[in-house]
Amino acid sequence: MHRMDRMNRTMKIKRYRQCFRIITAKKRSTPRYFLIFQKTPRSLCLRGEQGSSTVEFAASVVLVILMFLGMVQFGAYLWASSVVENAARHGARMGSVAQGCAACQAISAARSALEGQPVIQEPSVTVLAPGGVVGSTVKIRVSARIPLFLPAGDTLGLDRLTTVQAEATFRQEGW
Repeated sequence: MHRMDRMNRTMKIKRYRQCFRIITAKKRSTPRYFLIFQKTPRSLCLRGEQGSSTVEFAASVVLVILMFLGMVQFGAYLWASSVVENAARHGARMGSVAQGCAACQAISAARSALEGQPVIQEPSVTVLAPGGVVGSTVKIRVSARIPLFLPAGDTLGLDRLTTVQAEATFRQEGW
């Protein structure tokens, strides 16, 4: 062993002995001895490591909060996409069974389905195929925006999770 290795080893042993006081005790009925480790005060053990737990805690909290906000953002995206799909389907269905202006009925039905939704912002309804003649198609596109919950999420490329869009097509019915 090198001299430096021996010195490092003896330093570690001294530090271990500072942190734990080793007491031998004899059990009453048996002659065996066992060791009891008693902790000494924390200030003796952690001389240079007092601020490290605070730094680790702060880094962990930041990561946990970012992960939580990411889950909230993804959940809001999935929920908004479901709402927009249902609004497009409802609008196209109402337009396909309308006796008058199919496009007008489709737009008003889709907008009424989106009305009052808490996360949906700036909804827009576009008619791609107006229908009107029995057997033709009514096709609409519904799009909306949702807020970005993550701070600086647009720099991380999460701005794609702020726009949701859906299309629905139904065949015009008539009687």
